[in-house]
Amino acid sequence: MRAKLLKTFRILPWLVLALVGAYLWLDGGWKDITKGRAYRLAYDVHKYDDRISKVIIYRLSGSPSQLTKDAFSVRGVYTRDVDVYGTAVIEGDELDDFFIGCWGVEPRFHSGGMCHDAPYGFRLYRGDRLVGETSICWHCENFVVKDHWPFKSTLRGFDPNTAEAQKLLAFCDARIPYYRPPPKPAKVTPPPLESKVGK
Repeated sequence: MRAKLLKTFRILPWLVLALVGAYLWLDGGWKDITKGRAYRLAYDVHKYDDRISKVIIYRLSGSPSQLTKDAFSVRGVYTRDVDVYGTAVIEGDELDDFFIGCWGVEPRFHSGGMCHDAPYGFRLYRGDRLVGETSICWHCENFVVKDHWPFKSTLRGFDPNTAEAQKLLAFCDARIPYYRPPPKPAKVTPPPLESKVGK
């Protein structure tokens, strides 16, 4: 019994070393250590994957007449289900326009605003299997990185004024434009009253 225990203790460090090595080289662990896991996964959200067969875009804001029975789970600082006001399914030849033309949003190290009021959510599928999900907010300058640790999501920032970010917004707007309330009229400041003192 003691011999088996000693043999186990001799093998255990090598097993741990093999597991750590596999994590570092095969599962992106080196980038997790040098850049951070959330930052690495933020890049993974927006990279092109030729195995994706379908993308569903969900419009997450709209007028009451556009409301559907669907819901989309928005994660970030907190998780909440939001109403869906329309969907667009991207398949076939349109996938190339989507991925090559506008999906490459570049993440930043910061998380953008602490708010996240995304107009669009995205689900990416390989066949019938959901393999990616995020929502993007151009106003708050962030997007969701889902499950960067088990059961924990986070927000990662991006520049909404880049060509890719604007192309992605235009791509979504062309298929299911979201309701934007009309701009409020600018307040007109009356001219100051002239003092009658000394006249």
